[in-house]
Amino acid sequence: MKYGISEKYKEFEEYILYHELKEIKYRAKGLSVEQAHKLATKDTEEKYRGDPKFEKLSREINIATKETTIKLLGIDKNFTKKSKKTVPTTQ
Repeated sequence: MKYGISEKYKEFEEYILYHELKEIKYRAKGLSVEQAHKLATKDTEEKYRGDPKFEKLSREINIATKETTIKLLGIDKNFTKKSKKTVPTTQ
């Protein structure tokens, strides 16, 4: 059975609508599609930060910024430094 986005992501409707309305608001102010999307994504992430259902949506449809995706995966700034210490180098 095929689902439209409204059916498949019905449980995430609040988050999707918030994002889309923010994007429309920024477009109405004259911003480009890319700028409006970026700001709407930032606003949505700030509003719903820590909400497990929003984080699930972010992973499922990849609407999160790179920074948020890294946070969702539990990777912090020190991850690379830590992993370099534990991964043997080949020489």
